[in-house]
Amino acid sequence: MTNEILNFNWEAFHFLRPAFLWLLIPAVIALVLGLININRKAKWQKQIAPHLRKYVINKGSENKIIRLRIITMLIISLAILGLAGPTWKKIQVPGKILETPLVIILDMSQSMMASDIQPNRLERAKFKIHDLLKANPRARAALVGFAGTAHTIVPLTSDYKIILSHLDGLKPQLIPVPGSNLEAAIQLADSICAVTDAPARLILFSDDFTNETFSLLQNLVTTSNKIIDIMPMNTIDGADIFKPGSRTPFKYKNGQVVHSALNTEILNKLKWILEFYSQSTLNKKKGNLNSEIPCNNVLSFIVHYSLHSIY
Repeated sequence: MTNEILNFNWEAFHFLRPAFLWLLIPAVIALVLGLININRKAKWQKQIAPHLRKYVINKGSENKIIRLRIITMLIISLAILGLAGPTWKKIQVPGKILETPLVIILDMSQSMMASDIQPNRLERAKFKIHDLLKANPRARAALVGFAGTAHTIVPLTSDYKIILSHLDGLKPQLIPVPGSNLEAAIQLADSICAVTDAPARLILFSDDFTNETFSLLQNLVTTSNKIIDIMPMNTIDGADIFKPGSRTPFKYKNGQVVHSALNTEILNKLKWILEFYSQSTLNKKKGNLNSEIPCNNVLSFIVHYSLHSIY
């Protein structure tokens, strides 16, 4: 007990409910007004003739009244401080350990309708998200969909049923602008994660990994404390990309059909980033979504080079 008093840590001292401290203001005002009133009463008493004072004024000690009011003020102040909850110890609450936000980023561009992965890339990505949430990652999760623009489909929530209920109806036509703007999706995910100081985990389901994607992810892992898991949703052979509701393929200006396939060169470069930045950290974490996410810059790499290895 004596050691705790002598080694009191003022840096750790804080109030659990600091809002109650505002009650000290009216308490102090009440004490000051009371003392002023006593002073006015003393001046009024001096206006009475000395030989009549004992008949007009009740006997009593002004000092006793002052002491009584000060003691009352101290009791009220101590009660307010007790309500504010002073403490100098911090206890880790188990429920707060896993407050790390989990943001699922789903590519909803037209290329995700390709059928090199059955029934198509988008539907298979939905299946994987469903499996992920059914496994209970024990973290607040959000769902972001993107094509030419990025949109929050479901904000951070602990109720995974809300996310699952929105998955089935997702299709490229819901995004107003066609394209594949991953940068906008990451910026949106970053704003979602800003509600907490805890490092965030982003899980990207996409079929578009280019040099631009590599530069974007490289910049992200070197300037932030986010973990990114990548799930490529295409195969090495790939597939042609068809226009919505038809079997007419998209074509470049030179007439060549737009074909989307797994870019193993880019994925290997991303793997190098993983090994360079976070190999030791991943060995400790072993990719467990339920563990605390460290503050190191980490890029978790999940890549499969064929339909069979993915599923």
